[in-house]
Amino acid sequence: MMAGACNIFCFDGANGSEAVGPDRIVGEIDNWWVVLKRDEQRQASVMAAGLLVSKQHFEVVSLVPKDVIYEAVTRAEEAGAMLCRSLGLVHIEGQVRWAFNEGSHVQTVPHAHIHLYPQCEEDDLRLNERAGIEAAFEALREIRLGADG
Repeated sequence: MMAGACNIFCFDGANGSEAVGPDRIVGEIDNWWVVLKRDEQRQASVMAAGLLVSKQHFEVVSLVPKDVIYEAVTRAEEAGAMLCRSLGLVHIEGQVRWAFNEGSHVQTVPHAHIHLYPQCEEDDLRLNERAGIEAAFEALREIRLGADG
């Protein structure tokens, strides 16, 4: 399950980037690594926030072959459950938000990856009342910063 030297994003730590440690790689699904986001990133998101990272190098998601993208889309639920389980949390079946950035101005790592935000029973209940990624982050801002945030 381990990626070579934990260098799964094809970078070496330059420009403020960091290698992914073995403790954050929680599984794999054929052509993808399932990776937990760093603790501080998860604190600003749902508890089991993570990534699907392409095992092959493609700079952006739109360059990933269609069958490999299809695999990510159809198995995002499974990956979300892996992320929750890795933290001892209970995944709410059928509840995974996912997104990706593309392009040098919005994508900080030039390696195809998909952000996953699985909903866990242990997440704040207010997150269950909101739909979509923006609504979830709006709820998180309210939860963490208060209504005036």
